[in-house]
Amino acid sequence: MGLLSELIANIENTRGQIKRRGLLDIPAIMGENIAQRVGPGLTATEHARSVVPEVRDAGREKSTESVLGLLGAIKAYHGSPHKFDKFDMSKIGTGEGAQAYGHGLYFAENPETAKAYANILGKFELKTPGKTIARDSALNDAESDSLSYVSMAHTNGEKNPVGAALGYVTKYGGNEKKDTLAVLQKWASEGASAGKNASVYETSLRWPDAAREASDPLGPQHFLDFHKDLKDQPAILAKIPPNRLPKDYGADSSPAWMYDNLGTGTDAVSASEELRKLGIPGIRYLDAGSRTATPQFRVTFHDGTEQVASSKSAAESMARAAESNGYPRPKIAEAGTANYVLFDDALVEILKRNGIAP
Repeated sequence: MGLLSELIANIENTRGQIKRRGLLDIPAIMGENIAQRVGPGLTATEHARSVVPEVRDAGREKSTESVLGLLGAIKAYHGSPHKFDKFDMSKIGTGEGAQAYGHGLYFAENPETAKAYANILGKFELKTPGKTIARDSALNDAESDSLSYVSMAHTNGEKNPVGAALGYVTKYGGNEKKDTLAVLQKWASEGASAGKNASVYETSLRWPDAAREASDPLGPQHFLDFHKDLKDQPAILAKIPPNRLPKDYGADSSPAWMYDNLGTGTDAVSASEELRKLGIPGIRYLDAGSRTATPQFRVTFHDGTEQVASSKSAAESMARAAESNGYPRPKIAEAGTANYVLFDDALVEILKRNGIAP
């Protein structure tokens, strides 16, 4: 049994403690129940928090079932030009819209991926006291020119785009830019700020049913993995009736080919909906930075430290070495990060928007 599975089992066995001591004591309760299994080096609460950091932030408004659900949830991120309180399948296409890996809601394990999309899709704006200025605002020539300089400074990574633009025009603008200079001076005196109006959502991907999430947490194994052969995904194949597989399906068929030819064979919306009805929540695929010719493996030790092995056998050797020295068996997983395409918006809970809880 893995450490996370043990953790869930211990919480199920200590509901009485949780009720008596309150939700804010969950980290300590968890740590007390598993401290003897993980060896010295961390206090009970420190260990609980290192395993499930989300529990650390669980407030009194969270129900016990909601906190239990967080234990197995996939933490994923989404970048968007929009602000909203709930993900909605009907809004697909209002963001980046490419839907390159299937029809659904896109999420990334790597927060930098979501930030990149938010930066690309976000609307550049300049904010002065009581006014927001964007490219589609009604601007005169000097204001439009000034906004272009500020936007360029922001793109170049300047921490104070307005000040940087003002400095540039002051130095190089000359008399022909006097009107632009006056606008920039006014914005600077007002303390104007500039940036992309975009949102990065930190989310929890989990089964909407708390009991199911506690017993069988939503994980990578539940998704159609585009980077694994279908023959290596027997649990996924078992859910698809043979008569729904493409006519030319074979053991070596790729998951992407199967998805593209499922059902009608032409409609990604229909394929996603059919897989959803069969109990498959979505698609998983490696992000661009993780698609290497030779897979690497991450070995996570009991104290939270990690090492990357160049092969599965090398990772197993590390794990055996740790066990032989009396430590719990490390967790082995493929290195790199993945993206997810969800077929159902009920699987998503927003934890934070731009770092702030709703």
